[in-house]
This record gives sequence, C-alpha cells and structure tokens, in this order.
Amino acid sequence: MTEEQHEEIIQELKELNERMDRMENRPSVTKILYILLFGAGFLLFAPFFIDVLTMLF
Repeated sequence: MTEEQHEEIIQELKELNERMDRMENRPSVTKILYILLFGAGFLLFAPFFIDVLTMLF
C-alpha cells in the first residue's frame, strides 16, 4: 500500500465520519412522519372545527 493510497483512505474515512455526524443531528424519520400526519389531519379537519366554533358562538 503506497502512501498516496493510505492518505486517500484516511480522507474517505474522515468524510464518512462527517456524514455520520450530520445524520445523527437530524430528527428521526418516524418523528417527521408524525409531524406530517398531524399537519395533514389538521388541514383536513380545520374547516370542520371552524364551522363548529361558529355554530357555538
């Protein structure tokens, strides 16, 4: 193994390490899905809630 190959492998390992660090800081996929589902449900039922509120007051 030449010195050049050694340096190249070390550089690739550093890049992989940085990528893993960035992935750890992201929120999990399930959390994102729950937020999207909650938002979609809220948008679907918002007109119904507004209608009920206007009927009550």
